[in-house]
Amino acid sequence: MSSQLIVNNQIIKDEWEIINLPKIDTEVKKQAGKVVIYKLTGDKSPSQEQITQTVFPNTGKVILPMRVFIEHKDSLESRLNNREIGIWIDTHEDIEVLNESIDITILPIIAVRVGT
Repeated sequence: MSSQLIVNNQIIKDEWEIINLPKIDTEVKKQAGKVVIYKLTGDKSPSQEQITQTVFPNTGKVILPMRVFIEHKDSLESRLNNREIGIWIDTHEDIEVLNESIDITILPIIAVRVGT
């Protein structure tokens, strides 16, 4: 079965490609068995290295990690106008960061990634 979305109360075929962050080597710090990088180190997730190294196609409908979108938003304007760019956020990310960058109502899709 192919992936599907609900849009305007209708089930439609999912034509979006989800772009994931690249894996990088990082020291994993745990507290109570959970990875809590920011809480223990102050390091943001994703890292600037991950944001910079994320590769995505120049055409087609893609769902980008929020911080990758913010980094490239100026060069993505025409694709935004064509409704080809969506974003995904992790549950720990602050969507206000996105809201400060653009009017989020122009995004055709906003996904929330739960768990990793």
